Amino acid sequence: IVQGVVHGLTNLGGSLLTANIFTLNLNKEEKRATISLSYFTFALVQILTLITLGELSGLRVELIALGVFTHIIANYFIFKSMSNKDYEKTFGIFLFCSGAALIYKGIA
Repeated sequence: IVQGVVHGLTNLGGSLLTANIFTLNLNKEEKRATISLSYFTFALVQILTLITLGELSGLRVELIALGVFTHIIANYFIFKSMSNKDYEKTFGIFLFCSGAALIYKGIA
């Protein structure tokens, strides 16, 4: 709940969530499933809020299809071929770059 509030107020909750899950002693499949479920929950709450406010217009099916296609490609050609160690190293680099970008954005 706290993570959802932080995400909703600052749009930084996703990065914090991912960093938090990255520190847990889970394998790559468990980490991915936990992150996916959390983001699904964030998205569901946001969509329900937009529907309630009558602001959900312009839903673009082609973007949904692009997301599904990207997931399939990334899942079969990248994620499944990585070892747990490579996944952790790659994700660590991603988190570092994400943090550096946020710091730069805050300064600039």
